[in-house]
Amino acid sequence: MPAAKIGLCKAVVPVVDAATTTTTNETVYFRSNTLLYTGDFATAVGISVAGPGELSKPAMPVKNLIRGGQLSRMVAVTKATATNPSTQVKILVSTNKTPDARSWPDGTKTLPGSSAGPITAVRNANRMRLS
Repeated sequence: MPAAKIGLCKAVVPVVDAATTTTTNETVYFRSNTLLYTGDFATAVGISVAGPGELSKPAMPVKNLIRGGQLSRMVAVTKATATNPSTQVKILVSTNKTPDARSWPDGTKTLPGSSAGPITAVRNANRMRLS
């Protein structure tokens, strides 16, 4: 996996209005690895890199988005190849894409910028300290 390039990312997440109990979609911005969220993988996880006109948007802390239920932290396990061992990479997934993420182990998804092979398993990340 190449070195992380931290930049502004965005996700469209459902937000429930407590007063009217209606659900609307809202774009949230946060800092994460921009090399990971590109192409088909970005569509699959519901997270993309913010465009040039969005770089001045305020970034939310990732821990607040996880606690609020807008993002989920998951682990993608890749298959070993002749040159690389199997790896486990922590990824962020928009909560409305989490059920789809569990169906990735069919061998068609790979991690962008990595030669680690196809994703063979996706699971929730272990409990982490979010301080």
